[in-house]
Amino acid sequence: MSACPSNICTAQVLLAVMASMYAVYHGPRGIKRIAQRVHRLTHLLAERLTELGHELPDAPYFDTLRVSLKGITAEAVMRKALSLGFNLRHDGDRSVGVSLDETTTVAEVQTLLSA
Repeated sequence: MSACPSNICTAQVLLAVMASMYAVYHGPRGIKRIAQRVHRLTHLLAERLTELGHELPDAPYFDTLRVSLKGITAEAVMRKALSLGFNLRHDGDRSVGVSLDETTTVAEVQTLLSA
């Protein structure tokens, strides 16, 4: 009998193998380039949200923002974002969370801002 009789162990190992192969495929410079690009897009989103009057916590961020919305409810933003193909996290009465990744484009950030 194996130490883990369920498929969950296999699933976890597959995730670990995929993550390691992603790192091997891109290499150290590639991973750094991807991380810098994601952070630049997140910073762009943060700047534009602030220009629109929304508030962001004064905390470090990398790829995820918590946005305190001004003049609109979280439900309205989430409904509009979902209609545009974005899944945001509800973080309270007037707050949403958004995370970007290596597949996010500038065009998608602009579309997300319209929500």
